[in-house]
Amino acid sequence: MLARADAVITHAGLNTVLDALEAGVPSLALPIAFDQPGVAARVVHAGVGLKLDPRLASRRRIVQGLRRLLGEPGFAERARKLGDEVRTAGGAPRPARDVVQGFYSGTQTVFAFPTGEAPAPEIPWSLLFGWLVIILIAASYARSSRFRYMVPRYFLAHGFYREAIREGREVLLGVSVVLLVALALSAGVFGSVFLEVVRHEAAFELLFRALPEPAQLVGVALLAQPWMLVLLLGSFYALDLALWTTLLSFASRRRQPLIPGQALMLVLWARWPFPLLMVGAM
Repeated sequence: MLARADAVITHAGLNTVLDALEAGVPSLALPIAFDQPGVAARVVHAGVGLKLDPRLASRRRIVQGLRRLLGEPGFAERARKLGDEVRTAGGAPRPARDVVQGFYSGTQTVFAFPTGEAPAPEIPWSLLFGWLVIILIAASYARSSRFRYMVPRYFLAHGFYREAIREGREVLLGVSVVLLVALALSAGVFGSVFLEVVRHEAAFELLFRALPEPAQLVGVALLAQPWMLVLLLGSFYALDLALWTTLLSFASRRRQPLIPGQALMLVLWARWPFPLLMVGAM
């Protein structure tokens, strides 16, 4: 069908753009989300098509774009030239055709490509970070007797816990730093899994489309690298915890001043549900 077309209107999905190039047909790209803005930008950069903002793609603008694609032969010439490069990229021009032809002619006994390597398995970054959080908390609980002493006090005798912190009798600065890292990673893992679940929902795509194009490109890159997304979201949450710790220390100066270690414990321990949310997301 594409071989009979003079131009293609597409949302700039990579498969459609490559099919259009293989047919030597220029594209009018209306990118929506994810990798589509980047693909559309490369279509324009290569001179094999035009790009329109789908939010502003009125009937008149689409007609104008098509007229330009059809009226300027350079678009089709560049598309045909780049299509030839696409067809011959990576070796044989049509390896799948050769396999099918060999299968039916008897020269190919296995319905598969004779060479090539299986793709590397994806690393379950969210699961690895989740287990790291569990190990950090478990190691702190096993190594610190004061931590083991304070945990039941927090849940069963909360008043005693707060009094011990305010009076400075049980300030676990080292454990608090470990908990800060664990909570930040917990928030990062939960946020990463949540975004992975909702990224294909219509509401999320509408919000994503409302972002500026540079922000969309950054978002696509982060969604493609879960470990980076976990660390970025975790860093934001760690900064949020640090901000609350500073505000609590500043607000307590008039009545009963708190040192940073005391304020950090009061802020961190109240976030205990986050590791549970992370486990549920895993």
